Amino acid sequence: MNRINSYVFKQLGITAAISGFVLVFAIWLTQSLKLIELVVEGGAPAALFLRLVVLAMPEMVIMVLPVAVAAAIIFVYNRLTVDREVTVMRATGLGPMRMAAPALLLGLAVLAFSYTLNLVVWPLADRSFRELRFLVETEYANAALREGEFTELDDNTTLYFRERGSSGRIHQIIVFDGSNPEEPVTLVANSGLFVRTEAGPRVLMWDGNRQVRMASGQVDFLHFDEYIIDLQLVSQDNRSDWTPPRSRFVTQLLNPDPGNERDQQFASVLIAEGHNRLAMPLWVIAVASVAACGMLLGEFGRQGQRSRMIGTVAAVTLMIGTAQAVSTLPRDNPSAVPLLYLLPAGCTALALTGLFVRPATLTKASRRIASLLPVGKA
Repeated sequence: MNRINSYVFKQLGITAAISGFVLVFAIWLTQSLKLIELVVEGGAPAALFLRLVVLAMPEMVIMVLPVAVAAAIIFVYNRLTVDREVTVMRATGLGPMRMAAPALLLGLAVLAFSYTLNLVVWPLADRSFRELRFLVETEYANAALREGEFTELDDNTTLYFRERGSSGRIHQIIVFDGSNPEEPVTLVANSGLFVRTEAGPRVLMWDGNRQVRMASGQVDFLHFDEYIIDLQLVSQDNRSDWTPPRSRFVTQLLNPDPGNERDQQFASVLIAEGHNRLAMPLWVIAVASVAACGMLLGEFGRQGQRSRMIGTVAAVTLMIGTAQAVSTLPRDNPSAVPLLYLLPAGCTALALTGLFVRPATLTKASRRIASLLPVGKA
């Protein structure tokens, strides 16, 4: 790699890293409120919060990689054009393909990184995330309970409390247990406290009563000074031994277990997710190729630069939107699987063709084709 390519590649790498960091941070802010509650309200240590954040990062990074690469290429080549550096490169005899080499190299490097995240890091991180989340939600279950809101502990049990005191006590508690439809139970207490035991989280309730509506229609009241409720704020997915698609490796996704009933039930979803893992990183090199092609083709000048940027941004946005839309098709229509690979491959091929063929060659070819067409007489 010569000095020019090294210089451009360094600028691209730094800009892509900054863009990726900003995008990941923005996504993290919108999706981490639940994790923050574990520390602020549930009393979970900050170390657990940081571990959850780190384990959630691979999925966020995968989401932003194509956008970060495209943003870096558009920004850097626009600056090079405005500063007349691209004009100098062209004057030295560099063609579009040579000038786009750093962008394509960045795309290939990020492509390899994306495959590493998709095929290895993400499944392992998601498994650890689910296990740690299960532990946190069980150990610090009170973080999921908010004052003034009805919270479903499971399909049959609902808990409500009016307020949480500064000492951690909760007041005006109502618990409805409908596990026995013929004799539903309602618990009402003046105060209580969330406690953690070796057997799991509990709610200790004081000064209340237990009301059971009998099948005959009568209500049986029982006053209590102290009552304990077992909290099981665990989702059905976490309680199940079935591994969700996001926690599986590609080989497990593409080959559902024939002896597993749920694997066979969701076979199309698993296979579609497997192909998505293999195909989505291809959009990184496709976006890099199209962005470089859009920013380097045509006549260079300040007047046309804005149109070039707008066109390139529009093309990249359309590609990313198409990638997201096409990724859901194979779940209902397995015949759409080839589209996952053909679309990014086609975009890459078209962009590379535009970079490889010099503009003068395209002009000559268009003139030759025009000369062969019959000209109508007036």
